Amino acid sequence: MEKEVNIAVLGLGVVASGLIENLAMAKDKTRQQTGMRLSITKVMVRSKEKRRAQAEKYQLAFTTEMNEILEDPTIDIVVELIGGTSDAKRWITQALQQKKHVVTANKDLIAQFGNELTAIAKDNDVSLLYEASVAGGIPILQNLNTNFIADEITGIQGILNGTSNFMLTQMAEKEISYDEALETAQAAGFAESDPTNDVDGWDAVYKLMILVRLALGKNLSLNDIEMQGIREITQSDITYAQNFGYQIKLLAQAEKKQKKFMRR
Repeated sequence: MEKEVNIAVLGLGVVASGLIENLAMAKDKTRQQTGMRLSITKVMVRSKEKRRAQAEKYQLAFTTEMNEILEDPTIDIVVELIGGTSDAKRWITQALQQKKHVVTANKDLIAQFGNELTAIAKDNDVSLLYEASVAGGIPILQNLNTNFIADEITGIQGILNGTSNFMLTQMAEKEISYDEALETAQAAGFAESDPTNDVDGWDAVYKLMILVRLALGKNLSLNDIEMQGIREITQSDITYAQNFGYQIKLLAQAEKKQKKFMRR
């Protein structure tokens, strides 16, 4: 017998719109492979009027009130895609306490409050899933939770922020300045109008905190991590590194043997 799974989505930005479109396109395939009919039954937005076209195209029911989602017993899963930490934490907590499974891509929230929210989910016998918060295309978090659970991991190193990596690649390959690389990234939709999280390293730090918790069993605070972004990188720095056969990258790194977990 086919099972009906009802989903509520918080927010309707680029990521949420992509989720709705992808679920609509894969509706029949998902049903065939899982025996479940996934339906987005409610979407919480700030303004219903601005989203009327999307509502009609995908037959969505919009709401501006979180209580309409929390008090709806037919909703099984809440997908949080609003970002930030204050409202997101409160709403995710309430959803878990209402026995609803939660999926989020909110790396800032999971980095700072992941343990607390996971405990709430466990107490209410529901799932809190956040694979998309770090390298969702690989995926790495599921592997750490399953395939490597019996292994001893002593360190993590990698490029975790795509925007800064794109900018540094542009600077190296096209011999352009930091400001020109940032303009290119913003024009391509890779960087926000305020690129602080990406270029100053916050995005990579949040992702590193999540990975360290899962891989190394260590709960870090922001004060535990040394951070340096790419704002001060010049074309001269790029050229100097290339002359010695190196490339400049924003690298996230943590090792058990170190007294402080570092990102540089």
